[in-house]
Amino acid sequence: MNPLLIFGASTRAAAFSAIRAGFDPICGDMFADADLRAFATVLDVPRYPHGLAEAVQHLPPLPWIYTGALENFPTEVDRVCERHTLWGNSSESLKRSRNPWFCRDILQQAGLPTLALRPSSAPPPRDECWLMKPLRSAAGRAISLWNDAAQALTESHYFQQRASGTSISAAFVATATSAQFLGISRQLIGCPELNAPQFGYCGSIFPWSGSDPKLEEQIRQIGSVISRECGLRGLFGIDLISDGQAAWFTEVNPRYTASMELIEHWWQIPLLDWHRRACVEDGFEVRLPDVPWIPQGKYCCKVVLYADRAARVPDLTPEIPPFIELTSLPQLADIPVPGTEIFSGQPVFTCLGTGKQSSTLCDGLMQRANEIWSKFPRP
Repeated sequence: MNPLLIFGASTRAAAFSAIRAGFDPICGDMFADADLRAFATVLDVPRYPHGLAEAVQHLPPLPWIYTGALENFPTEVDRVCERHTLWGNSSESLKRSRNPWFCRDILQQAGLPTLALRPSSAPPPRDECWLMKPLRSAAGRAISLWNDAAQALTESHYFQQRASGTSISAAFVATATSAQFLGISRQLIGCPELNAPQFGYCGSIFPWSGSDPKLEEQIRQIGSVISRECGLRGLFGIDLISDGQAAWFTEVNPRYTASMELIEHWWQIPLLDWHRRACVEDGFEVRLPDVPWIPQGKYCCKVVLYADRAARVPDLTPEIPPFIELTSLPQLADIPVPGTEIFSGQPVFTCLGTGKQSSTLCDGLMQRANEIWSKFPRP
């Protein structure tokens, strides 16, 4: 046994990555999906995330990692760390990397492009030039366009200048000495074909075909500054908006991100092994292969379907793959337990695939997702 604790709102992607890296995952999340249960030990966490430390207090000391959006709860991270060894970013690194003003300031000092910010106490004009964002954001939750129709959030929030362009995410692994760039994904945001909220994350396509050497170098610099000044170790991602001339930083995801299962399949590298080594080996250096092996095509894609109505989950367990390996992606993932009641607005499941044309691949996965969704009966 090579146990690894994994906590987060949804742990399936990281758990499958852990299996590919030779670990035996023990997971605690909000969904405990059927495909996660098929391959990992799943813990009962009655009060997520505040019940995580209690859920593992009976276990011997083990290494652990977190996924989204546990970076927004540094106190809970500290509580788990009292017994278990974290492979990832400490609460102090989280407080820096998740502070939009700290990140803006360090990027400005490095001469890199930044977006204007305003605190909740000084709201900007409601002219649709700003976004209202919760400080504890994840997957686009509760982000809204600041206009006359917007309702002010009751939770802690801020305003960020709105940038026009393509939503992208860059992946890195931070070692003791540098931040190794792993690639850029295009993010699918607010797709009506997937019933997603306006700014909700609903998938990724890797690699992003819109990059060029100048833009990529700028993104590498942003990742290096963020990694160094925030004291990051291991896997992390940064979200940006590209207008074709510049990449505008929006936020840091200081952990295994949603697009990384696509990246590790494309490169054929078990990224969670790199994450472990980056966290525990000061001399570890990352070396990407010169040419990746691509088993079925040039692009990897995932789409997340959201519910536009209440429904009850049919038995999709025949879709669970027989095993997890680097050479294949599951076609359907994050499969809810049969009989689960789904409510409008919730994420339901994920469709994944590979192909030679990104648009054709993405359209095909969206069509498949809706065909599956049409078979969900009403409760």
